Amino acid sequence: MLYGTFFTVSGAGNILGRLLPRTPAARLGFSPRGRQGVGVLELLGGAGLLLGHYAPVLSGFAASGLFLLAASALQYHHWAGDRPARLLPAVVTTAAMLFAAATRFLG
Repeated sequence: MLYGTFFTVSGAGNILGRLLPRTPAARLGFSPRGRQGVGVLELLGGAGLLLGHYAPVLSGFAASGLFLLAASALQYHHWAGDRPARLLPAVVTTAAMLFAAATRFLG
């Protein structure tokens, strides 16, 4: 529930705030269109996690997609030369989405 809310709010912020110049994605060099694309993926994944109580398979697919998105973010932050402290949220989120996907599909 916590990650579903987080990704839904974050995705909406990336979609609606596409013109804001000081977002983390802007700092990493993403274009406004790129931030919108990431926002759509976050919004759909977050909604899938939130609706997972009604359709458990949906939350498994949402968690799998968010795992790939978080792993990509982790790699992108690494390439950008971010300090380890900036990598920590991406590491935690990647692990949590992998765990959520595995428990939905395997357990």
